[in-house]
Amino acid sequence: MFDKHPTGHESGTLTKHVCMEQPPGFTRKLHSEFATKDLGSLNYFLGLEASPTPDGLFISQLKYARDILTRAQLLNSKPIYTPMVVSQHLIVDGSPFSDPSLYRSLVGALQYLTITHPDIAHAVNSVSQFLHAPIVDHFLAIKRILRYVKGTLHFGLTFRPSTVPSALVAYLDADWASCPDTHRSTSGYSIYLGNNLVSWSAKKQPTVSRSSCESEYRALAMTAAELLWLTHLLHDLKVPIPQQPLLLCDNKSAIFLSSNPVSHKHVELDYHFLRELVVAGNFAPSMCPPTSKLLTSSPKVFLNLSLNFSNPSFTFIPIRRSTYRGVLRILSLPLRFTICIIFDP
Repeated sequence: MFDKHPTGHESGTLTKHVCMEQPPGFTRKLHSEFATKDLGSLNYFLGLEASPTPDGLFISQLKYARDILTRAQLLNSKPIYTPMVVSQHLIVDGSPFSDPSLYRSLVGALQYLTITHPDIAHAVNSVSQFLHAPIVDHFLAIKRILRYVKGTLHFGLTFRPSTVPSALVAYLDADWASCPDTHRSTSGYSIYLGNNLVSWSAKKQPTVSRSSCESEYRALAMTAAELLWLTHLLHDLKVPIPQQPLLLCDNKSAIFLSSNPVSHKHVELDYHFLRELVVAGNFAPSMCPPTSKLLTSSPKVFLNLSLNFSNPSFTFIPIRRSTYRGVLRILSLPLRFTICIIFDP
């Protein structure tokens, strides 16, 4: 799109045109004045590989993942099907690892790999908490993640355009007091635009929660903040939201706490912005029926994650099946949220 009219701003009128897309002849003009090389369509950028598909775009980090395995001398290792042992929680005490620099280097590389591998987000978050003084068990946990990566080298994210409006759906969970050393909980969420995974996180909570309800409530607040930011971003990009975004939680008490006007002193005030959103009408708490299609996906986002991609029961993160919904029209109605409760089958 080429804007033929001068664009104005608060200080006056611009004398130049604004080009939203490359105008005809721009590349030829650039070549005549500078020593440039046209690399063609995007296929590799900062470790990300973009591969066009018949119906969209596939993004992966195949070469980058292989480089990590080569650095760790695990390129020929036997792959495994889970990035971590769910029942195992890493602790501070133990035999010091002999090469802390290697440990930090591998953790940093794995953090970058989560751009296209959200399935290792929680496992990488766990090992990244011990960068200051890693022990042997921590490095063994990294080797397990890398062996899992070996078996999922070709995984990535697929984006497909569509003419159907998309809804925002957020899944969240919390692992109460999961850290043996600090007894802090871990929050995790994943947010979809239609079938397309657009945001995810796995992070230890900053304070100790006195109950599972409180830890889930903090996870609700963190997810709501991200969901609000995404709605504002989509509005700026003129991407419509056809229905109320869903914020899905599996803790009934946390849902009630979000709309309960009674004060709870042991929960920090800054987390009660969620309650203010409910009171203001931005959220509409409701029960999600057990027969909903969304219940076919596990709400255990990254916390109790034991993904086996050959197992049909694990369909929560459709790495190669996600769909990006295109820009259609702007909704004039204000966005609202619906909080639902998911019951595990």
